[in-house]
Amino acid sequence: MKFKRGKSTIAYMIHRVCRAIWTNLLRDNIPELTVERFQTTIARDFDVKANFPHCVAIVDSNYKFIFVDIGAYGKEYDSTVFQNSKLYELMINNNLPLPHPQPLSGFNTPTPYVFVGDEAFGLSKNIMRPYGGQNLDLQQKVFNYRLSRARRYVECAFRIMANKWRIFHRPIDVSYNFATDIIKACCVLHNFVADRDGFRQRDKFAISVDEFLPIQPADEEETAPNVVRQHFATYFMTRGTLPWQLNKV
Repeated sequence: MKFKRGKSTIAYMIHRVCRAIWTNLLRDNIPELTVERFQTTIARDFDVKANFPHCVAIVDSNYKFIFVDIGAYGKEYDSTVFQNSKLYELMINNNLPLPHPQPLSGFNTPTPYVFVGDEAFGLSKNIMRPYGGQNLDLQQKVFNYRLSRARRYVECAFRIMANKWRIFHRPIDVSYNFATDIIKACCVLHNFVADRDGFRQRDKFAISVDEFLPIQPADEEETAPNVVRQHFATYFMTRGTLPWQLNKV
């Protein structure tokens, strides 16, 4: 079927539609972050589904995006992208609405709410990364496994979106601003579809946490963030243990 429209006209129309989708769906499908939302919805659901308490993220346990910041190039390192992101800026300036530290179940020491990342991310009081090195003890291996179980939700969310919106199967050969608006539209539509229809099991690719192990070696220092990580590691071997976790390390 031919509509007798030039390529530039079609591109202009698609670009406007992408912007309209983002503008009109954003408020209801990627609502503003609040302390209450982090604590009573995001962290609680990660504790129930991923067995990782005090875990907050840019993707929730239902594979929906809760924070979107688009503009980095794929060739950049994950750590560089993160350090140039709005999320990082909010975090280092203490403007991110994270809940106040609270004790883990059965413990007395207040523990911060944290994001989980892989070895590319720096360890901080609000960012947990795996233990590095070759000679990890059992507790450290269990921590790495539990962190990977939580982190898989991010990997799964992006795979679901790429499977649903096939434009991500190839380079997006348009201008920078157009590409940004396409991705924003796909992100908000991803959440819209999740709320309306849910995701099919085959969309999730049945991701195994084994895909994310082993962890590459990394130098560790005795710092306050390491103390926070140790609190989680101890919890996972005591009050928060899972019956099958020793079979996974």
